Amino acid sequence: MAKKPNTVLRLIVPAIGTLIAVFIAYSVFKQSSPQTPVQQPGGLQGGQATPQAQGQPPLAAEPESELTTASAQDAPALPQAGPASAGASAQPATVPLDAVLAAETYPDEPVPAPLGTPAGESMLFIEFSRYGGGIESIRLTDEFVSVEAQAAAASGAPVLAENLVQVQTERVDPVNNFLLTPFVVQGIEVGGRFVGLVSGGEDGTAPVWRSTGPGTFEAYVTIDGQRAVRVERRFSVPTGSHTIELAQSVENLTDVPYAVRLYMLGPVEMTREAEGYGGDRRRVRFGYLANTAQDPGREYVLSDDYLWPRNKALGDREDASGLYAVQSDIWPNRESLRRDRELVWAGLTTRYHGVVVRPAGGDDATQKSIAPVAETVDRVLLNRSTGEPMALRLVSPRVLVAANSSADLSAAIYAGPLSKRSIRTEPGGRAFGLDGLVVYNFGGPCGFCTFPVLTNLLLWILLNLHSVTFDWALSIILLVVVVRSCLHPITRWSQIKIQIFGKQMQGLAPKQAKIKEKYGDDPKQMQAEMAKLWREEGINPAGLLGCLPMFLQSPVWIALYATLYFSIELRQEPAFFGVFQQIGGWTFMGDLSEPDRAIPVPRFDIPLLSSFMGPITGVNFLPVLLGVVFYAHQKYLTPTSSVALTPEQEQQQKIMRVMTVFLFPVIMYNAPSGLALYFITNSLLGIVESRWIRSSAEKKGLLDLDQIRAKAQARKAGKPGGGFMARLQQVAEEQQRRREAIQRNPNQPAPGTGKRSQAKYGKPSTPGSEPPPNRFKKKK
Repeated sequence: MAKKPNTVLRLIVPAIGTLIAVFIAYSVFKQSSPQTPVQQPGGLQGGQATPQAQGQPPLAAEPESELTTASAQDAPALPQAGPASAGASAQPATVPLDAVLAAETYPDEPVPAPLGTPAGESMLFIEFSRYGGGIESIRLTDEFVSVEAQAAAASGAPVLAENLVQVQTERVDPVNNFLLTPFVVQGIEVGGRFVGLVSGGEDGTAPVWRSTGPGTFEAYVTIDGQRAVRVERRFSVPTGSHTIELAQSVENLTDVPYAVRLYMLGPVEMTREAEGYGGDRRRVRFGYLANTAQDPGREYVLSDDYLWPRNKALGDREDASGLYAVQSDIWPNRESLRRDRELVWAGLTTRYHGVVVRPAGGDDATQKSIAPVAETVDRVLLNRSTGEPMALRLVSPRVLVAANSSADLSAAIYAGPLSKRSIRTEPGGRAFGLDGLVVYNFGGPCGFCTFPVLTNLLLWILLNLHSVTFDWALSIILLVVVVRSCLHPITRWSQIKIQIFGKQMQGLAPKQAKIKEKYGDDPKQMQAEMAKLWREEGINPAGLLGCLPMFLQSPVWIALYATLYFSIELRQEPAFFGVFQQIGGWTFMGDLSEPDRAIPVPRFDIPLLSSFMGPITGVNFLPVLLGVVFYAHQKYLTPTSSVALTPEQEQQQKIMRVMTVFLFPVIMYNAPSGLALYFITNSLLGIVESRWIRSSAEKKGLLDLDQIRAKAQARKAGKPGGGFMARLQQVAEEQQRRREAIQRNPNQPAPGTGKRSQAKYGKPSTPGSEPPPNRFKKKK
């Protein structure tokens, strides 16, 4: 009978690669959001008509939370701000329910002047809203929305605001015309009564904030027509920084103390930086202090345990109507309360950028908790039906403000790139652990694979390679070379073990066929004869341990994949020194963080595929090349055989060919060109490495069937082997022998349970037997 071809290598190796690829793809797209981001500009939560849509300013609205009147019993627990006035009561006063609590209005207040300019020295260009003392837009003056905009600015063309990356903007619900404005003051609670500070007046459309200087605003709360509280906000940006300093105070203008609480919106989530590939990378992030048992001084800011995709923060639908809750507490949460963690910062991030609210102060700050500014953090929504967009709301604790005194509720805002090197140069970047915002992790099933130590090491190597090559594409290629070189010993051991096992199975094929023909009607006897044949030939299923190291390498490749995907250093960087762009401005690989777009085409969607691929904006060459490389790799691992395959084997081959040659390139069609380059390089090096390993093994006779049998018989005779994996295989073989011995003679003790073992551990217990005597006597 003719020998069967080596189907082990035909199936196992491509299957492992395919499983890893599908695993990565599943993890990437698992958290994709099916909702379409709101693209229009807009402002504040809570039932306000948009000025853009209606020609009217937004209406003020109170937050849907229970407001209780401050009582004398609660007063001692309130933190006090400012010195107590002479003769003033130590208890907070309450505002009577029949008193008129309102905010002063300024109907003729113009639009406030912005901070900075699109082409100025400041790293941020900030435009302010007329309502709520909030921010209408924050743009990064050192980052552009596209390679074309960046090239235009480099050529000396005027820098336009719309060409800059916008990390915060007012958002609008086009159906209900509601606004969500970043960092707006929703209102203030004074003496147990709430008053809105978005807008006011008889029709609820007049501004209640007035500008007193660049980035400075004030609002007054009156009680029965008399000024009682003054709220001041002052925004400033240090030179060369992405940090906004928000000096914020509440001043009590009366002769009695009041308990006050401020309701302030934090960041509004950004639109997705990339549609389709990679899914929705918008996240809610927290920095926190561990409990005193773990960190007695509470000085180390952590951020590892709260890598929340937006869907988790969004929560479940509120009821059968399909609406989300208007607001939902996300800090403190069950986990933070259980572990006694204290909030330091809260923010929203995308793939490349983040906006975070933290306590005021720089690297010398002693107060790390954000508690004076935010006792709780809520998730609020503009559209309760779609959950778009989301914003964070910070609610301060009630603070007792003495008569004619003020309370400081200052904070700071980081709005910039997710780059550890950049964040660590920011004021307070190190002290408040803001570099924890940067994670190279997709989360989900493969989140455990991307260990921070591993991703940080890979990024460090990539950055150092770039300092030598000065080109990110070359650095990616060299990084793959470095990683494959480090993993080569494991790869070599693994592939040789698989090939040896395949050779053994090939040599065994004729004998196995005879056993199947003879005992085909008696499966139990056929299994016993097969086991006997394997023992005689010295073959053990433990030979498949050669697959184990390939799986052990998976975290390294997944970590490398995540590192390249989230590295902002690759954003808008051309490949190979921009050589393709020198050919008539060709767009091919002009941005390693985007698809290669070899031939740009008008944007369109492919039915059934657009949900995970996103819109098509060009004909991409790299995914096609990736499919060709996978095909070559597969043809090399599965050489043409002169022996006809069974129908089952042909079907398995066809499935593997479709999975590795067609499906994965389709998934990777809209992938960033830097990632496609990584996969192509890795596959090409894998072909070269596999060929070298096979050639070397054949030269050394490692794949000679006679030598393989001799070594197997030597192991069977009990000769010691070397190396950890060899010892691991010997342990597996010993376990297999014990199982076979039990199957042959169920009534006889298995190896390892004889007299010597019984003398050490006692006789094995059997139903109905007496317990072993106590061999340890009590000490008299």
